[in-house]
Amino acid sequence: MSYFYLILAVLLSAAMSVAGMFYEKNTAGKRNVSTLFNCMIAASNAICWGILYIFDFTFHPYVLSYSAVYGICLALFFTGLTGGIKHGSASVTSFFKQVAFVLVSVWGFFFWKEPVTPVVIVGIVLIVIALLLCLLEPKPKNGGPKKTSVIWVLFLLLLLVSNAACNIVQRTQQIEFYHRHGSQLMFFAALFALVATVLLSLKDDKSEWKETVEENWHIGLASGVCCALANVFFILMAQTKLSTSFIYPVLAIGGVALSTLASVLLFKERLRPLQWIGLGIGAVAVFLLS
Repeated sequence: MSYFYLILAVLLSAAMSVAGMFYEKNTAGKRNVSTLFNCMIAASNAICWGILYIFDFTFHPYVLSYSAVYGICLALFFTGLTGGIKHGSASVTSFFKQVAFVLVSVWGFFFWKEPVTPVVIVGIVLIVIALLLCLLEPKPKNGGPKKTSVIWVLFLLLLLVSNAACNIVQRTQQIEFYHRHGSQLMFFAALFALVATVLLSLKDDKSEWKETVEENWHIGLASGVCCALANVFFILMAQTKLSTSFIYPVLAIGGVALSTLASVLLFKERLRPLQWIGLGIGAVAVFLLS
C-alpha cells in the first residue's frame, strides 16, 4: 500500500498544478482574479477536510499551533503557485513546486536522522544548478526585455519555501504525536489558510469575480479536492516505513514530469533550451536523491 499511496500523491499533486494552468488560461485578460482562485482552492480544501475530520475526530490543543503555522504557509503556497503560473512558465513553476519536496529530504538529513551519502550531496548540487538554469536566460538579441521577471522569481521562491514548510510541519507533527491527530491538524490548518486567503483578497477589485466564479468554480473545486486528497496520502505515507529520502524525491520527479507534459501537450508552452536542460538535470538530481 505504501507505493500505492505514493503514486496517488504524485498524481494529485501534479493535478493541482494542471488545474492552475487551466484557470490561468480561462481567465487570461481578467484582472485581480488570482486571489479569487486562491480563495476557491482554500474553501474547497477546507470543506474536504471538514468532512474527513468528522469521520476521524480527535482533538489535542497543542496541535493547533502546528495548524496555525501550516495554514499560513498553505495560504502563501496558494499565492506562490497562482502567481508563478500567471507571471511565467507553468512548467518551471511546477518544477519549483516539486523541488520543495527535495528540501524536505534535506531537512530530514538534519532533523529526522536520515542518512547523508556522497550521492545525496551530488544530487543537491545538481538541484541548485537546475534551478539556476531554469531561471537564467540569454540576453535578447534585439535588445528587448527578458522574460524572467523579478515578480515571477519572487513568486517562485515563495512557492518553494512555503511548500517545503508545509510538508516539514506536517511530518514533524505526525512524528511528535506518534502519527495521531492528522485530520485535526489539516482541518484547522485549512481554516487558517481560508481566513488568510480571504484577508489577502480584501484589497482587490472584485468587479469580475462573479462571472469568473460562474465559469471556473469547478476548477477551483477540483484543485482544492486534489490538495486535500494529496495531503491525506502524505499523512498516510508518514505512517509507513518509506524513508523521506525516497518519498519526497519521487514526488518531485513524478510531479515535474507530469506537469511538464501537461504544459507542453495541453497548453502548447514552449521552453527555452536552458530550461529544458535545467529540467533534465533536475530529473537526474531527484533520481540520485531517491
